[in-house]
Order: sequence, then C-alpha cells, then structure tokens
Amino acid sequence: MGQMRIRPIARAAAAAALIWACAPLVSGWTAHASGPTITEFVLPTAGSHPSAIAGGPDGNMWLTESASNQVGKVTPAGAVTEYALPSAASGPAGIAPGPDGNIWFAESTADQIARVTPAGTVVEYGGLASSALPTGVTAGPDGNVWFTELGVVGVTSAKVGAICPALSVGCPAIGSIAYQYVVPTATGKPSGIAAGPDGNLWFAESAAPLVAAQPAFRPNGHRGGARR
Repeated sequence: MGQMRIRPIARAAAAAALIWACAPLVSGWTAHASGPTITEFVLPTAGSHPSAIAGGPDGNMWLTESASNQVGKVTPAGAVTEYALPSAASGPAGIAPGPDGNIWFAESTADQIARVTPAGTVVEYGGLASSALPTGVTAGPDGNVWFTELGVVGVTSAKVGAICPALSVGCPAIGSIAYQYVVPTATGKPSGIAAGPDGNLWFAESAAPLVAAQPAFRPNGHRGGARR
C-alpha cells in the first residue's frame, strides 16, 4: 500500500491558516502567486490509512488511522506522534475537537465514542447498541459532542446522538449518552455531521441521498425530534 503521508498545503496570504484534507494522503495548502506550496509528512506506521482529520485545541492537527487502530497528532512543523487505541480493531473514523479541550472521535467497529487528551491519553466510552457503527463526530452548540450512527438495516436503527463531555444537567457522568434520535429514513446511513450557523446539527445521509438537520438540546429543555 506504500507509505502514508500528511500534507500541509499553505493557503492564501490573508487567511494565514492551514487547510487539511484527506486522501490516501492528508493535505493542506497556502496559495502564492506562483501556485501552492505543498509539503508532505510521512506517517510512522506504513499502511495506516489516515481517514479523518481536525484541528485540535492544542494548535496541532489530529487524525484517525483506521487500518493501524491509532490516532495521530501532527504539529505545524510536521512532527507526528501516534497513539494506539485500547480496543483492538476499533475502526477509528470521524474526529473533532470537543468543548472540554480534548479531541473526540468515533470507533465505528467497536461501537464506541472515545476522546484523547492533548497529551495522548485515550478514554473509550460504550453505551451504544451493537452494530451502531458510529461514524461522524462534532461539538454541538449545547456543549455536548454529537455523533452519527450508520446502523444496520433490520438490526440497529440509524441515529444521531450526543455524548456528555462534562457533568451537567442531563449528564450524570462524563461519557454518558445524553440523547439519541432515530433518523426518519431507515436506510439513510448518517455519516458526516457538523454544527450549523442556525444552532442545529446538520448531517449527511450518504445512502439516501439526503442532508438533514437535528435541533440540539436547548438550555430551556426544548429540542426537536423524538428521543428513541
């Protein structure tokens, strides 16, 4: 399969930010009059299959490596550190910074949501149904970490849900499941998810094909959808 690489591509003068993307390579860029400058960084583990990437609250980039069962940290200078996950063959997938200063990610084949501290300590949380297949992760406007569950038609419903990153009303323990909502289209396969500018959680249903919005929990107790 060859060596896996991380690529930052420097982009645009005024933006002064790195944009990262993922292929068999992960990349980012900065534009210059003569064209983008691309620098590649080789991951230590060959064949690791980097699959998702996000900026962390520590100023580094964090990624999941689905084939090597690791998460990785990449500094802006390109220094890479990999962290093995406690559960074997957990299938790390979507990853995003959480509101608690940690990085959260889905473990699709282990049916778990996990977090890693900036120092590299990994904690995994269960509570999902077997074959839930969590995939996408994002921080929600309600202070929780939201995720999608692909599910298996006829076995486990496709859902969106929220996990507690901290103790609060409705969150008796860190890592407890705050909410789960069944997606109306049973075969929709909800995947990527993100917080929208309207205060809702938006997610893609890759097999429908649809996009959908799920209102987050509000401090006054109102929320959209029916909890299942």
